[in-house]
Amino acid sequence: MNNNMNNSTSTTTAPTRKRGRPRKEKTTVPVPATPTVSASTSTPAPAPAKKRGRPRKIQKTEATDLQKITNVKNFIMKYHPSVANGTEETRSDAPESMKMAKSLWEKVVSYEKKYLV
Repeated sequence: MNNNMNNSTSTTTAPTRKRGRPRKEKTTVPVPATPTVSASTSTPAPAPAKKRGRPRKIQKTEATDLQKITNVKNFIMKYHPSVANGTEETRSDAPESMKMAKSLWEKVVSYEKKYLV
C-alpha cells in the first residue's frame, strides 16, 4: 500500500525540518545619513563581492583576413624561417610540415600581391 494515500495529516502541518543547505544570513551594514569624505585620506570603497556562478559567455570576434594572413606569416617565420627566407636548410623538420609551410607561404604571398598591394 502507498503512503501517499494518507496525506491529510502531512499537508496540514508545516514541516519542522528544512531540507538542503541552510542559507547564509545577510549582514546589513548601517549607512550613515551624511557620509563624510575627505579628499586626502579617503580610501576607495571596497568592490562588491563577485558573484559566484556560471561565467558569462564571451562572444568571439571574427578575425579579419589581414590579421589571419599576418598570423600565418608570423607562424611560418617562427617555425620554418628557411621557407620564409627562400633558403633551403637541411633540418630535422618533417618533410610534410616543410611542404605544408612552403605551400602556405606561396599562398600568403600570392594573396598579398593580389589583394593587399
